[in-house]
Amino acid sequence: MNRSPGSPPPDGGTRQGLAGLPAGIQGLLQEAAAALSARVHLLALELRRARDVLPKIIALLVLAAVVALTGWIALWAAVVLMLVQVAGWSPIWTMVLVLVVNLAAAGLLAWRAVAMVPLLALPATLHHFTVKNANSPNEVSP
Repeated sequence: MNRSPGSPPPDGGTRQGLAGLPAGIQGLLQEAAAALSARVHLLALELRRARDVLPKIIALLVLAAVVALTGWIALWAAVVLMLVQVAGWSPIWTMVLVLVVNLAAAGLLAWRAVAMVPLLALPATLHHFTVKNANSPNEVSP
């Protein structure tokens, strides 16, 4: 049964000096263990989420590399042939156009992968494990 710190014991007697101190310390230790357990559980959940996101990031980066390296060879071969033969473009400028378009596509895929990286930072766990400075709540204590 929980009592407030100044209330008399249920037997009607008065509290004797430091007799309640060990129970109070035990309660604090139990609360600290529960808080730590909750944070470790949160860490485990975020690590599981990070484990699920990491393969997606890797797959996107591999896809970006494949697109950048192959340059959509079949499609661009047809475009280059059409521009050189039908439109009369210079083969050099046609290849420059192909290069710019392929680099833009690869950059877009890489940008999407980089945008997913903050999901690996475990933001909720960091928030719960960070001790805020009492004087300035926006600063973290060392």
